[in-house]
Amino acid sequence: MTRRVANPSWPRFERATYSAAVLAGETWILSGIGSTSPDGELLHPSDLVEQTRQIYANAAEILRAAGASMESVVKTVDYIVPEAVDDYHLTRHVRREFFSPPYPAATGVVVHSLLRKRMLIEIEFWATAQEGEAHT
Repeated sequence: MTRRVANPSWPRFERATYSAAVLAGETWILSGIGSTSPDGELLHPSDLVEQTRQIYANAAEILRAAGASMESVVKTVDYIVPEAVDDYHLTRHVRREFFSPPYPAATGVVVHSLLRKRMLIEIEFWATAQEGEAHT
């Protein structure tokens, strides 16, 4: 099987052992995304709303590399740490910046911790592939 993937031209993917997005049938599945720079540096430490906004911006760039867009997102899965639970409701404002009704399906999961300290949220995105999209 030939695996179709999409990676933005970010330096960290030159050394990574995973792809930013993989096409499975007609669906792009994005790896969990954190609030990081193209080099992998954590951005907006300890700020849930800004981390979420950065994650959505990163997802939009990954989807562009796949020939898709945020409009093709059908599901998100949010992984949040316990200290972010009280402010989690604020992330809905960020979702409204990137999505409009009808909204994608969503799941929120509280996890003990994430891989990076001061990372409060990590999000997976699932998006439909459209006919004629660029597959890299």
